Amino acid sequence: MPSPVFHTLSGCAFDGSNSFDQPILHFIWIMWCVNAPDIDLLCGLLFGDSIFAYHRLYSHSLIGCGLVFLFLKWVGGKNVFIQREINFAAGLVLLHLIADMFTGPHYGLYPSYGLRLFYPFASVKFSLPLTLFTPVHCVKKHPIPPWHIIMSYLLEFIGGIILLKIISPRKCFGFKMP
Repeated sequence: MPSPVFHTLSGCAFDGSNSFDQPILHFIWIMWCVNAPDIDLLCGLLFGDSIFAYHRLYSHSLIGCGLVFLFLKWVGGKNVFIQREINFAAGLVLLHLIADMFTGPHYGLYPSYGLRLFYPFASVKFSLPLTLFTPVHCVKKHPIPPWHIIMSYLLEFIGGIILLKIISPRKCFGFKMP
């Protein structure tokens, strides 16, 4: 999976407005929503044999995410602001799933690990023929992270900044570009 750094930067780019000029709660909302599918890592830590016991199952499934958002829309009632924010959160979660579809063992034209998009009804993994991210969480305890992990974070950060510049080219990090 891409790191929370890339997920957050891509969520800010998806926002369209310059998230860094918004109140801090808006940025926290984006950060929470776009990284929410990885909450299953916590479930694996608490209830499973390993941290990855439930990873990429319900929370990375269109069925699971759809049921959560239908429930939230029902709870939100007819409040237009809440409904708009729930729709925005759904877009951020889909953005997370799209980014995770590009995660694989090596950079380049290698098949990605894929996602079980229709889990629990189908266990078929849908993968892409291109890998843009390598997993940053599969590292054993090292005093210093291996170079490929450092490079992964660096590439994700640079890619996220480029994405921000492309989508919001006139403003980035509070600076107005000519």
